[in-house]
Amino acid sequence: MNMPTSKPQFVILGGAGKIAKYHFEAIEKVGGEVVAVIDPKADYTLQMYEEDAPKLHPEYFSILSPNHLHVEHSTWALKYGDVICEKPLAINISELSYLKSEESLGQTKVHPIMQMRRHPDLENLHKQFQERPPNEVVIEYILPRDKDYDNSWQGNTKKSGGIIFNIAIHMIDFLVWTFGKYKNLKLSFNHEKHIVGTLQFENTNVYFIFSTMHDATPFRHIEFDGHRVDLITHFSLHNLAYQDILDGHPLSISDIEPTIKLCEEIRNYK
Repeated sequence: MNMPTSKPQFVILGGAGKIAKYHFEAIEKVGGEVVAVIDPKADYTLQMYEEDAPKLHPEYFSILSPNHLHVEHSTWALKYGDVICEKPLAINISELSYLKSEESLGQTKVHPIMQMRRHPDLENLHKQFQERPPNEVVIEYILPRDKDYDNSWQGNTKKSGGIIFNIAIHMIDFLVWTFGKYKNLKLSFNHEKHIVGTLQFENTNVYFIFSTMHDATPFRHIEFDGHRVDLITHFSLHNLAYQDILDGHPLSISDIEPTIKLCEEIRNYK
């Protein structure tokens, strides 16, 4: 008679944020168990939990804190288990390099979440473009945000990394994942809430617009060769990302390193 397998245990850092519910759902869907939640809004602190972490022996720590805390919290959690971290993981390449060096000191690993790689339309486009790259791609990714967003950490460029790390990173990651290293970058408009520019890859020119302007019309799509693919967000994609991790097919820091590097170059473009 086979004994039942114990549930993988998770600790969540940042469990009171808006994105947290998708991670709670994903953990439940993959048969995991949340054994602790750390969040200032839930009257928890990192220091209070420090002495308790070794006692629980959780396999995973899910980092859902504000962007500027991802590296700090991931570094701490690596001492006790593998780390699952929401995008962007780091808001500059030097932070990412530091985290990579910290990871190399032990046996635990960092598993970044870039759940849009599991979006069925983007997966199909990735495969299609690998076989026959289009000459031209147009990406319009418009997500209007209100004053509450602007007044939160997300609206603070130093904490969030700005629109490029907070919103556009999903599509930048798709481009790097699909086309590889870019040859040329040019921005015609670079604002905290609105970016317009072009990326030239080996065989494909990409024209993009990213915006969080209050009065913008929301839409997200990719156009190429006379085709248009609308990208509706599927938050169940987190379920697939978590399952990939448990199945032994996670993303690594190295997988998203080119994405973070390009996002930083776009943010610092002059």
